[in-house]
Order: sequence, then C-alpha cells, then structure tokens
Amino acid sequence: LRPGHRISRVIRGGWQLAGDHGPVDRAQAIRDMEAFVDAGLFTFDCADIYTGVEEMIGDFIADLRRRRGASVANRVCIHTKLVPDLSRLADLRADEVEAIVDRSLLRLKVDQLDLVQFFWWDLSIGDAVRSLDVLKALKDKGKIKNLGTTNWDRQAMQRFVDAGFWAVLGAGVTPFPFKVITIMAGWTGMPIVTFLVTSILARGLRFFIVAGLLWYFGAPIRTFIEKRLGLVFTIFFVVLLGGFLLVRYL
Repeated sequence: LRPGHRISRVIRGGWQLAGDHGPVDRAQAIRDMEAFVDAGLFTFDCADIYTGVEEMIGDFIADLRRRRGASVANRVCIHTKLVPDLSRLADLRADEVEAIVDRSLLRLKVDQLDLVQFFWWDLSIGDAVRSLDVLKALKDKGKIKNLGTTNWDRQAMQRFVDAGFWAVLGAGVTPFPFKVITIMAGWTGMPIVTFLVTSILARGLRFFIVAGLLWYFGAPIRTFIEKRLGLVFTIFFVVLLGGFLLVRYL
C-alpha cells in the first residue's frame, strides 16, 4: 500500500448494488453502509460503470457528514474504478478522462478520490499509457490521492516489468518520451535501483556521446546532432536489442 493510504481489513464491494443481479433496497443499503463503518469496515469498492453505486455511496457520505460530522465521514475510504467505454478507446481524449474523474467526484460528493483503479478493455486498442499520464496529472492537481490498475492482463504487465531495463534504456537514449517510462515504471513497481541505475546509464551515454562528438568535430557536427542523432540512437538501440534477443532465444 501507498504510505498514508489506510484501509479496513475487509473491503465492502459495491457491484451487487447496481441492481443487475436482483432488486436493491437503496435506503437499506445506505443504512448498511453506516453499520459497516461502525463495525470498522470503512472501505468501499465501486466503479463509474456500476449503475447508481457511486451516487448511493455519495449520498451515504453526505448524510453521515451532516448527522455525525466530518471526522466520521472522512473515515470512509472509497476505491472507485475508471473504465472508459470500449467504443472510445481508439481515440479517447484527455478531457474525456478528466470528465470521468470529475463525474466520480460529483457523484461521491468528495473533493478528492481516495483511489482510482484504471481499467482498459483492450490494451491493443488506443493509447492506455496516455490515459495513465492524464490520471497522473490529475493526481498532481489533487483530484486523485492514489492510482492503481485493475483486471489488466498480468502477462502484458509482466512483460514490461521483465523488460524494465531495456524500456528505460531505450527511452533514455532515443527520442521516446522519458516521462511515459517514468510513469509506467512506478505503476508496475519497477525496483527503484534498476530504474535509477539504468536512467543514469542511458542519459549519461547519450550526453557523453553528444559531448564527445562536439569536442572532436566541433561546430560542423551540430546540425547532424540536431537533425539526425535521435534517429541514429534509435537504430543503434534497435540493433542492440535485436542482437540481445537473437543471442538469448536462438
């Protein structure tokens, strides 16, 4: 768990309150939430696609705040999920992601979401990493306290973890946005030592090569560096990685 993220030993799920599996007594469900909190089970799980559940929990929190004060209401910890519609994955915009977060804030009647668990229906469609970047920015803005993922294919995630060295090295020496790798390294739990050492190696390699070229060739090489060096580094990295994979698997 993230430092400072306090949850109860048992988390109360909320999918069954959406009504898709039978009738739901809304008033009784809200009364049950207060009983759970009083029993020490103050963490609730929900999702933006669980019809009416975020609103139900929000009404509970607002009523608890009104009757018993902010100190009691603030004990409640909500884990919600952000699940973009499958039909929007191909070209999901940053403002759409923020709109989903804002909608959850409004429904839950809180100023900050305790935890947003990100889910992407099909990782082969669209740019899930870009949406993660948006969520990270919203965390920096204070709309989200903690970020997580849910129901992602473990094998797909594990490939990134296993290839952590190469991912960081590639981003460090090529024009690929290093911020994307930084975010994914945090999300996948890459060991901090691996990340730091590889980052220093990659960035150091790039900067020293540039410095060496300028020292040896002088000003005439500057145009080449500005226009072509990124491509050269990319080709070098692809060849290096390809050679490693050939030696390892053939």
